Amino acid sequence: MRYVHDDEAWAKKLEEDFDEYIFGCMDSLDYAPGMSSSAEFETVSGEPYCGCSTCYNREVIMFLMPRIIDAYKAGILTEEDNG
Repeated sequence: MRYVHDDEAWAKKLEEDFDEYIFGCMDSLDYAPGMSSSAEFETVSGEPYCGCSTCYNREVIMFLMPRIIDAYKAGILTEEDNG
């Protein structure tokens, strides 16, 4: 099985939102905690982001999975047999 979509607008929005979020994670590395309220960045997971592969993978999963599950439930993503 593989999952497919037929909604380019949904896919484009997901891509843009993901890019914005990951860039926010990366930008947060330039600020020390408590520098200013505008520099504070909260991750989706609620855990600190240090830029390591574990943090990156955690944030990718925590950001994308709820959106993918919601899209599946809404019928945007459907199963297709690779057969």
